[in-house]
Amino acid sequence: MSVRMINISLWTMLCLTYSVTLAEVFSSVSKIKQLIEQERQLINHLELVLNISQAKGDSDQEKIERLKKKLQNLDAANTLFQEEWNYLESPIAGFKHLKRIYEDWQDVTESENKSENKKRNFLYDNLQSMYDVTSKWRLWPSEKDVEGAALGLVRLSQVYNVFPVPVWLSDSAFCISNCSRHIGVQSNHVIVPLPVLGSSGCHQMNSKEKSNVLQTIYMFKTCRSKNPHVRWKEYELFSAHDLMFVARTALGNQQKYEARRWMQLVKTFKCRSDTVSRSLVADDTTLVDLGELEKKTLNHADPVLDSVQTGFLSLCQRSIIQFQERKEIPATSCLCFWTYCWPYVRYATETVHQSPEINVYHNVLSNSEIQDLIDMALERMEPSLLPVNSKTENRTNLLRVSQTAWLYDTTEFLKRLSRRVGDITKLNSGQSDVDTPSEPFQVVNYGLGGMYAPHQDSVKVSRARGKENVPWLQHAGDRLATWMFYLSDVTSGGATVFPALNLSVTPIKGSAVFWYNLQQDGSTDSRLIHGACPVLLGNKWVANKWIRETAQTFHNPCHELRL
Repeated sequence: MSVRMINISLWTMLCLTYSVTLAEVFSSVSKIKQLIEQERQLINHLELVLNISQAKGDSDQEKIERLKKKLQNLDAANTLFQEEWNYLESPIAGFKHLKRIYEDWQDVTESENKSENKKRNFLYDNLQSMYDVTSKWRLWPSEKDVEGAALGLVRLSQVYNVFPVPVWLSDSAFCISNCSRHIGVQSNHVIVPLPVLGSSGCHQMNSKEKSNVLQTIYMFKTCRSKNPHVRWKEYELFSAHDLMFVARTALGNQQKYEARRWMQLVKTFKCRSDTVSRSLVADDTTLVDLGELEKKTLNHADPVLDSVQTGFLSLCQRSIIQFQERKEIPATSCLCFWTYCWPYVRYATETVHQSPEINVYHNVLSNSEIQDLIDMALERMEPSLLPVNSKTENRTNLLRVSQTAWLYDTTEFLKRLSRRVGDITKLNSGQSDVDTPSEPFQVVNYGLGGMYAPHQDSVKVSRARGKENVPWLQHAGDRLATWMFYLSDVTSGGATVFPALNLSVTPIKGSAVFWYNLQQDGSTDSRLIHGACPVLLGNKWVANKWIRETAQTFHNPCHELRL
């Protein structure tokens, strides 16, 4: 096979199958999982190129041997996730997976691209092609993705007060002895508290810092008894380089308070007296440099939070503690039946708040319907945007970490789901191109540490400013009500919380939550400010439908609104 044919094969395999428009990967757990198969294609191609290069007797045999050794490591890491791809639902594994792919393939392809003594040969041409393709590939992680995943870990530490355990402290707790502390019945993940880190002779932190920082550090870990020889340790424990990368990323994104906490975790290796632990920190000068940067830039004052933010954090933390108490359909629920033609819409209703009324409807979607929705959405996923009335028009603040697909009522399946929403809520839930009664389904998949900060669904501010300029929404009125399908269970985290109501709703696959955003006079009900807690462990999918007010005049008049 000629050099040109190999190059054409690579471009056909990668470029023609996938768009080359750059997009985020870290903001969707499902897209991170897709990287496993895409990396496998690159591994197979690189193996072919190296074998042909060696057979052709290319002059740089030393480079070929080096790449073959690298290929063995790439193959082993990829095979690990081929066998246990759900493990990427762990934020630590997801972060380290993205970081490894980005750094390893940069090492394979970019080194040749930057070489000063470029020798055009079969190996060079194919490595150059791989570099060109991966730098434009839609599903390939960029440096921005690695930083976004790092900020996801920062967000989890901020909200839930949990941290990864450093590799030099891995003997501080043993996972197997704590397997009874599983979060969720089906989960292999545990969060193990580490009450004491380091020895009493450590002078890097004073007693107050130890109390505020070290005693609140936790670790994510996985209990795996099936095959104890599998190399999971590198995806469960953090090296000094990993920790310093996260600390630097936090500093660079003005997360100063969190950066200081991660810095303290980096410094715990100083508390260890054994030579082995110290040797795990390869570059001590990097730690010194980061410490100097800390002194110059960090404000050690605790962040000031308003009541909404405080309530949001408190509810998210409580939702983790209450996770083991999650029930299936509560026994006190009212089993209701609503008929539309044939068959019956059958569901169980749970009123989780009386005034304003918030209802959870259980068993309103089947597993096959959920899978169909997700399959349709995966083809259309794009990074989620912030509301048009937000003060910021970019994603640098990471108030929303997810990917979104809009599904219009263009198929009988989606029309049937829209009718089901209307049958249950007694509202006009159809979707049209003119003054639509409701918006299309917004299917959302959350990423590493994926969340949505507290917000209102009402768009009154946007309409008043003339920013809601979509033609079919111009006369549709405000978002009267919100319907949210839960398309997945979440192992830990991901609750929908209402700070003003001191209420959290746990995602349960196949259920839906419904509430009104407006009061009887049509004004926005500020009590319905809500947010999505960061996903600690798992893969969260939801499908929202916002019902507009204009088309509801004769369906649910003002005096009948359940407020």
